[in-house]
Amino acid sequence: MMKRGGFTSVELIIGIAAGAVVVLMVWALFGPVSNWMFAQYRRGGFVENAAAISMVNKEVRRVKAPGQILIWEPEHLRFVDIDENIVEYQISGSDLMRGEDALLRNVQSIQFAYLDKDGSAAAINSQIRVISVKLVITSGAQSIALESAERIRNIP
Repeated sequence: MMKRGGFTSVELIIGIAAGAVVVLMVWALFGPVSNWMFAQYRRGGFVENAAAISMVNKEVRRVKAPGQILIWEPEHLRFVDIDENIVEYQISGSDLMRGEDALLRNVQSIQFAYLDKDGSAAAINSQIRVISVKLVITSGAQSIALESAERIRNIP
């Protein structure tokens, strides 16, 4: 009698099919987990961005008067608020700075727009009635952008 030294074709096909079933089961179990993790990571970036732009808006409402806007450049804003505090926002490296403190990390850009009562670009600071903010951050390989505008309080 001869000894067999390997597997038959049928045994090999059954083994490959069983391996494929195991791989599909593992992929089906862990595929949704990675999608969920990506969604949570992206949502975290959105929440941080929304909180930062909300803080900027809240403080813009507290500008003492349009003439008290000291610096009004596209990427830099400095003004005196109703409590006589100087409030400043600008980018330093990839951080959004509020004064000397980093408010938000991984910032690609911030754009301020200064509008008059008609919604046109203000020519001088005393004409500013609305300050628009567009904030873009990087979250992983994604960019998240939020834009908002806020009217200066008690100004007709």
